Amino acid sequence: MRKLGSLFIALGVCLFSAAASWASTATFTVSATVPLATGVGFTVSQVNASTNVFTTEPQGFTNLDFGTLTYTNVGTASAPSYIFLPSYYWAIDVAATGGSGAPDTTVTYTDGSHPSGATSTLGVKGTVMFVKETYTGATTPPNETAISGLPKQRYIDLSSLHIPYTDVTGGWLRAYVGIWNGNTTQTYPDPANGQPFTAADAAGTYTGTMTFTATVN
Repeated sequence: MRKLGSLFIALGVCLFSAAASWASTATFTVSATVPLATGVGFTVSQVNASTNVFTTEPQGFTNLDFGTLTYTNVGTASAPSYIFLPSYYWAIDVAATGGSGAPDTTVTYTDGSHPSGATSTLGVKGTVMFVKETYTGATTPPNETAISGLPKQRYIDLSSLHIPYTDVTGGWLRAYVGIWNGNTTQTYPDPANGQPFTAADAAGTYTGTMTFTATVN
């Protein structure tokens, strides 16, 4: 019995030594290349003012029509204050396409036509808010942050407004285009010198053009 036990012990040592002699090491280099952007894309969405649900328009969409405004009480039942508001607003996403990069953007607004007898133009009735959007996942909304030093403002204030790519590096630019509602308690308050549409304004259609020019950096 003692000899049999010694044989098993010796065999175990031989197997262990053989396994150790077969070990080896390999180092692999892992890489992936992200291409540079090939251009800038503009994505327009209509946003429901009550639910904030986005409805994305087809590529090339440029008609930011607010439709016929609704006479809305923005005050209280005991102290009503009526102005005309749309049921939706617009979101314009400006982002690199075809690869990596951030847009360097300039925005300019020009007033168009207005009804006979109007004392104001669309330029002082509308507001624009610019924010930085950052990707968070395929099924989750992007993360939105304010751009320092760039408050919400009137259309008419957009005179070659420059938003450098450094303000949105790591993400992209979004512009919220709406009609002045006078709510100064929001995170991005309306400009103090903005004007709502009221019953004192001439009835009819007010127009203007807003031009975005962007390059990728």
